[in-house]
Amino acid sequence: MRVIFVLLAAPTLFFCSNGAELTVLNTTSQKDIRVEGMTGRRLRSYDMGDLDNASNEERASPFDLSKLDDLMSADKIQNALKSIKNQEALFKTWHVDEATSKAVLAKLMEKDKIIENMPILTKYNDFRTRHAFNTILDSWLDTKNLDEISTALKAFKTDPMKNQFSTWYKDGITPTQFTSALNKITNTDKRKSYGALESHYKEFVKMKDKKAADAIKKAAEEMN
Repeated sequence: MRVIFVLLAAPTLFFCSNGAELTVLNTTSQKDIRVEGMTGRRLRSYDMGDLDNASNEERASPFDLSKLDDLMSADKIQNALKSIKNQEALFKTWHVDEATSKAVLAKLMEKDKIIENMPILTKYNDFRTRHAFNTILDSWLDTKNLDEISTALKAFKTDPMKNQFSTWYKDGITPTQFTSALNKITNTDKRKSYGALESHYKEFVKMKDKKAADAIKKAAEEMN
């Protein structure tokens, strides 16, 4: 199974049946593909050579291609699109090893199926990126999430931080637990880069605890 991509000298524009727009940009390079109008997000492109290699490895590796039909059944893919939990469960079966993952990618990117598969393909590429560059610190924390919050703060956007802090607080995550999770980061500079978030969460919890205590005190006074 060999996937062949033909890049024209000028940008090429495709239209999906639902009016969504797929634009292939930067045709002088084989590494930059942008998808717009379908998810509003950029699809991280793996080197096209990866797909050629995937095809070659499928023939040379012990991976059984007959397993793809079960791994990638339409029902499983549709179910995965319903929730993040379902996606994670499916993607873990696709990402068990590089041979399996590349075989899945090649199948999803077959030229007559790529548009149809774009929603799941985008999410799987995100999953691959997260696992390639992300560090899971705990079941509730990873560096990708922290980086996104830090980036938002640099742009003076505090909502992502407040929303995440509120979720942690409701789940009973203490500042001590947050610090312990951060201390799993072995890169010193990376660890220091999250120092501000560590301090912000301590202050956030203090504020929430004080509000809760004040509310209890007020309720008690009203009863007397």
